[in-house]
Amino acid sequence: MENIYIIYCEFGIGINMRKDALKKTSTKKTTLMLVGILIFSVALAGCASNNGNGENQQLSGQVIVDGSSTVYPVSQAMAEEFKKQHPGVTTSVTSSGTGGGFKKFVQGETDINDASRPIKPSESQKCKENGIEYVEFKVATDGISVVVNQNADWIDSVSKDTLAEIWGPENPPQKWSDVKSEWPDKNVELYGPTSASGTFDFFTEHIVGEEDASRTDYQTTENDNFIIKGVRGSENAMGYLGYAYYQQNENSVKAIGINGVKPTEQTISSGEYPLSRPLFFYVNIDHLKENEALREFVKFYIEKSDSEIINQVGYVPATESQQKDLMDKFEKVMNGNYEVNYKS
Repeated sequence: MENIYIIYCEFGIGINMRKDALKKTSTKKTTLMLVGILIFSVALAGCASNNGNGENQQLSGQVIVDGSSTVYPVSQAMAEEFKKQHPGVTTSVTSSGTGGGFKKFVQGETDINDASRPIKPSESQKCKENGIEYVEFKVATDGISVVVNQNADWIDSVSKDTLAEIWGPENPPQKWSDVKSEWPDKNVELYGPTSASGTFDFFTEHIVGEEDASRTDYQTTENDNFIIKGVRGSENAMGYLGYAYYQQNENSVKAIGINGVKPTEQTISSGEYPLSRPLFFYVNIDHLKENEALREFVKFYIEKSDSEIINQVGYVPATESQQKDLMDKFEKVMNGNYEVNYKS
């Protein structure tokens, strides 16, 4: 061979070492070899980090998620799985309630708002006033579970009317025997979410008959584990929360039936359980288009919406058909073919 060539990636770097160069002194030969190795290493590193289209570059950035305590376990699980594929992305998932989260979302402070109810007209109009376009994705199905102490053998199922009597604002019973004479002559102890919660909104609307209509003399919290703790600690306690939290604690609390139907994956999925409801997340469209990390996270979330991740958390995942519809909506947003339908 007259010439020896070494080609480095796509940079077209070549080192032509002619035969006469090999006759130099051993010192020069060693120096040349070291220089060649150094150049090769640098060029090779360049190839690994940039193949011309950036596909192998590590994704980085930040995603901010807030909102529903019910949807929180889903988003947290998705964030953990996403982190395994994209360790350079920081995904912050917090829970201030559906309504509390929307207060931040309408100001453009968050990328995603988890919601256990649809966005309200007032929240939608606030987004419009602030120039915030958003898109809604339904990610799972939940069943609000009414729970009592494991040892509360005096109750196994109630009607919606009885629940309305217990939780309604008009002359709320102070003792269980006020509701039914055969129930214990013990004080009613109740635990539930705050008025900022989408779970509260849904429960009051579908049980009491009017959104926000509720008795106020009960322990409120945005931490569903606090509800579990309270109910577990007293045979006279009752609370309501998302199905996932019940399922995680089914050995310490008991879910009662409503109109004779108890919450299970089957009754929730079929809609037979009276408090079955969809779970959502809302995404800021401008952020979605500007933030690659957010874009990839939302895409990942949708792709996994029909997966075991949802099941493992304790909710009912989307069907294959529903997952396809979500992805079609995502593509429309990214292609500029989606128009926000602001509520009024």
